[in-house]
Amino acid sequence: MAENGKRNSGFSLLEVMVGLGILSVGIFAMVSLFSASHGMLSIGNRDTRAAHLAQSKMEALRAGRPLVEVNTVNEEIEPGMKANWSIVRKQNQQRLWVITVEVFSSGREDKSVLLKSLVFY
Repeated sequence: MAENGKRNSGFSLLEVMVGLGILSVGIFAMVSLFSASHGMLSIGNRDTRAAHLAQSKMEALRAGRPLVEVNTVNEEIEPGMKANWSIVRKQNQQRLWVITVEVFSSGREDKSVLLKSLVFY
């Protein structure tokens, strides 16, 4: 107890400043984590969209009859997404066709979704 009969209670200014410093470091770490996770989420969404577009294009090409040999075709299938696809006949097998579809984001040509399918027709 203090001499005048009152108790000293509460925090000193130094303790409050140290506490706020620790709290601000924690908040900064959380904000950085949210920013990084948002970036990863957008990459995952783009990759999932590319896989869906590749599957849709593959289904459309497999459904077409009769199959016609087409060398690589480059097209933009939706804004920001490009596709390369081809339909070729196997050299030794006249009734066996290989359909290839590759979809990638316009900004990320190094990462793509590649599907290959064999069709006996």
